[in-house]
Amino acid sequence: MLIFYEMDLGLNHVVRKFSTPVDNSAHMLVQVPGEPYGPGGILVVSDGFLVYKKVDHDDRECAFPLRHGE
Repeated sequence: MLIFYEMDLGLNHVVRKFSTPVDNSAHMLVQVPGEPYGPGGILVVSDGFLVYKKVDHDDRECAFPLRHGE
């Protein structure tokens, strides 16, 4: 499971925002910068593909290209 937390600076505590399942072969997370420089979210790297995940956004999945003959 991938769980998103958010820091509430007004109340000075952490709130669990969102949880979502990930593939069993997932082995790395890459942070995507948030505003004002990017869309925010997480890239989940798995065997053969990666998935972009963000709270309140549909998942986007992309397979890694393979060379001919492999």
